[in-house]
Amino acid sequence: ASTSSPEPSTPVAEPKAASATDALVEAPAFRIATDTLRNNALTDDEEAYIVPVRFLTFFEDNTAQLTSDYYGMQPGELLTLAIHVNEQKAWLILGYADGSLVRIPLRNLLDKTDYQELKRAANQPLVFATIAQESDVLFTLTSDTRGGYAMRLDSVNRLPKGTSLQSGGECLIKDGFERIVNWEVLPERILPSIKNIERRKSLLDSAEDGVGCSFVCNESNRYYTALRNLSIDPARNIPAGH
Repeated sequence: ASTSSPEPSTPVAEPKAASATDALVEAPAFRIATDTLRNNALTDDEEAYIVPVRFLTFFEDNTAQLTSDYYGMQPGELLTLAIHVNEQKAWLILGYADGSLVRIPLRNLLDKTDYQELKRAANQPLVFATIAQESDVLFTLTSDTRGGYAMRLDSVNRLPKGTSLQSGGECLIKDGFERIVNWEVLPERILPSIKNIERRKSLLDSAEDGVGCSFVCNESNRYYTALRNLSIDPARNIPAGH
């Protein structure tokens, strides 16, 4: 994976809290997706809320910023991630429209000051961002030119590694695909219900290195069904609008 120099220390003004009307007016036509199993509650009126240590917000001008408080949606905001105490040594996972991925140590970002402008890689649209532990697994669903699906699982600790938000990614899928349909992070605790459904499939650790392999997947596939049973929609279309 490629790396780059640290982001410039460009302070920006602290924003005012956005009103509901502002959010409706300023919301971009698309948003960056995040995974559905991770708790990303941003405010204390959400049932699953856990007090975050910081918030990481991505904007449509290919910048991001860290804050200690969340004021509601800002103009041009594409996604805000709540960072929790147990995630300070975890990985920020970024996925791009061309299928490239990069994992960045969160500790490399958490020393940035509030509202400091952080530049991010802009060679491809960012369509997915989340936080994952090293023991988790990334689920990928792709589509071919005829609309057929293929899926794969890759260990988070084997994803291409970068050092900053400007680090470029790498596509692990080598057998060709039309487009990325979905990414999800599967926590270590649920992996036993996924990995051993069909032992004849070398789904994960195919080379004993955590790198998976792609295989045809449709709605009758056992893995597809298992993901649905975990309240995951395997075929949600995350790049919609890009």
